[in-house]
Amino acid sequence: TCDMCKEEKFSECEITNPSVEMEKMLMGQKTAGLLGFSHYSGGYPGCHAEYVRIPFADVNLLKIPLELSDEKAIFLSDVLPTAWQATEMAEVSEGKTVAVWGLGPIGLMTMEFAKHRGASRVIGIDCVPYRLEVAKNRGFEVINFKEEEPVGTLLKMIPHGPDCVIDCVGFRYAKSWRHTLEKA
Repeated sequence: TCDMCKEEKFSECEITNPSVEMEKMLMGQKTAGLLGFSHYSGGYPGCHAEYVRIPFADVNLLKIPLELSDEKAIFLSDVLPTAWQATEMAEVSEGKTVAVWGLGPIGLMTMEFAKHRGASRVIGIDCVPYRLEVAKNRGFEVINFKEEEPVGTLLKMIPHGPDCVIDCVGFRYAKSWRHTLEKA
C-alpha cells in the first residue's frame, strides 16, 4: 500500500521494517523488512526452513508449479532471482556499460545476466583472486581493488563512467575496523 510498493520497488517498502535503529545509524532511510537479517531490517526470522510465514506473500511470491521438483525449484530461491532483480533495478539493457562490485555467486550471476541483456561491457570489481579468475574466464573485464584504485581505473576504462552500477558485496561485508564496530 505504500508509495514504493505501488511503484513495484518492494525492497524499499516503507511499512514492513519497524526498525528505528537502521534509520538512525545508516543512511537516514531504511530498507524494507528483510527475512533472515538482524533487528535493523525488521527482525524477521530467516527462510531457510521447511516452513516460513511470508509477510504480504500475495504480492511478492512466485507460485511454483507442482510438477517442478524441490531440487529444481530451489535454484529460483536465492542467487538467480537476486541477480536478475539487480539487473532489473539497474535497468541494464542493450549497449549499456555495467560495473558490478563483488564477484561472489550473486555478482558473477549478475554479470551473466547483464551480458544476456545485451550490455556492451561488463566489468567486475573484487579482490579475491579466484573470483577474479572465474570472471575473466567467463570473458568479463575485471578490476582487483587491492592492486588498483577501482573508481579511477573504472573511469580510465569508461571515461564517462558506467551506465549501470550494481553492488553485490552484501550486507555483512566490512572493509574497516570502524565499520566492523558499527555492525557489532
